[in-house]
Amino acid sequence: MAFWVEEAGSTTEQKQETILVAEATEKQSIVEFKTSFEEYFQVLLEAAHRHCPKDTGALDSTIRLEDISASMESSIGTEMGYTPPISEDIQSTEVVREAGFGKRIVAGGMAINPRTGREVDYASYVHDGHFTKGGGFVMPRPFLDDAMREAEAYLESVWTKYSQKVGSRWEN
Repeated sequence: MAFWVEEAGSTTEQKQETILVAEATEKQSIVEFKTSFEEYFQVLLEAAHRHCPKDTGALDSTIRLEDISASMESSIGTEMGYTPPISEDIQSTEVVREAGFGKRIVAGGMAINPRTGREVDYASYVHDGHFTKGGGFVMPRPFLDDAMREAEAYLESVWTKYSQKVGSRWEN
């Protein structure tokens, strides 16, 4: 930035004014970005709850945001090449999508289904679809993917508004 100001051939007063505008833009950007990311996560969670199929409400109650750094502790062995043995009884029970900005959105586990009395171990079957014992296929209900698309559209609108603000600030 300082290089650009020097090379522009501006007067000292113009240079100082440019630096002040840049500093004000940076300060406002930090506040706006933090607020926008908090709103993005709220939009994402609300959309996930809205798109989640509800029978007993147990699956819906498991939707949450997690810090990726906290969840990496459990997956570090896999990332380093270790693949735990998988029996036919053990299958992925959660649906996980990276939400960005150090967070991920997760559905499944953590709650007891009142109808079965078991942990919510069917999130991936609902989200991604599955074959029944009789050979039929139950269509997927990709509620987290739908929520991610909705939240990404929100982020795009935030970015457009922010770009317009910054552009008008520099034009003035």
